[in-house]
Amino acid sequence: MKKGSKIGIVGGVVLLLAVLLYFLAFGGGKSGYVTDDWDSTYDPEKRDPYGTFMLKELLDTTGMFGNFLQIDEKLQETLKDHPDVNDIYFFVGKKNYLNDSSAQFLLDFVANGNSAFMAAEEFPYDFMAELCFDPDFVIGDRTIDSTLYLKFNHPDLKGKRYEYKYVYNNKVEPHAWHFIHDSIQTELYYPTTLLGANTKNQTNFIKISYGEGFIYLISTPY
Repeated sequence: MKKGSKIGIVGGVVLLLAVLLYFLAFGGGKSGYVTDDWDSTYDPEKRDPYGTFMLKELLDTTGMFGNFLQIDEKLQETLKDHPDVNDIYFFVGKKNYLNDSSAQFLLDFVANGNSAFMAAEEFPYDFMAELCFDPDFVIGDRTIDSTLYLKFNHPDLKGKRYEYKYVYNNKVEPHAWHFIHDSIQTELYYPTTLLGANTKNQTNFIKISYGEGFIYLISTPY
């Protein structure tokens, strides 16, 4: 598969995940599901509402992504760049803790024509320091609400709205939603495209061109 052709599949897999979670984890809308752990861990070993076990299984077993590797060690020891293939570094969590050497390794990986996809409320400081003047500037607004309405900026998708309710202990609760700073395009050193936002036009999804590859950042891992 050519470089640049795989990343679009990620959106479809995530959408499939959402449907499966609705019918399997939440019983198709019925109010009988009980769990002891409602923490937003995004742990790939957790089968609770905010674990990512099902997402990991989908990525690992669909066959769309070739050789899927769960990285538990330093990136330098696991993440490989295969020529003529768009390899993807894929992360979902509240915060990404890449250290300086791993951050630089990932940047080099992207510059060689690969993709980095991060969905997090806080991105790694050393990684963002290469991309903008002030890494603390990237996350701008935080909105407290029980419901989030998201949209894509692509012309073919502009008319669609996607509703997300924050559920805790089977109840809809207020939640702090994180958004990317509204002037992020002027703060980043590299060409940046705004891909998604909420209905108040607070950005949550961007694409950064870096070298021969792309970095995708989503500030709402939920």
